[in-house]
Amino acid sequence: MSAAVEMGDAGSAIDYARKVRLENIEVMERRATLFIDVARAYQQWGKTEQAYQALRNVEGMASEELSARPAVHQLINDIRSRASRHLYRSVSELAERAGV
Repeated sequence: MSAAVEMGDAGSAIDYARKVRLENIEVMERRATLFIDVARAYQQWGKTEQAYQALRNVEGMASEELSARPAVHQLINDIRSRASRHLYRSVSELAERAGV
């Protein structure tokens, strides 16, 4: 999935992510990384609301993953810059909680 995101193939990345069984990923940080990649894929695809929701999932399972990664800070800023008016406030609040 990560490779598809890196290559800019957001649709394939999301297809791969949908096949992942979360119960098979025991380490919470790895689950968080999966959702960060999902957020990146949705953002590449222009699906800002879904990208935000993926990061909210990360916040719920391992919030330190949002605050500790500069690449995630950039992703949050990218999502915020593309967010619609109704979503902008929610993304800004997430950014604040993540220390962006």
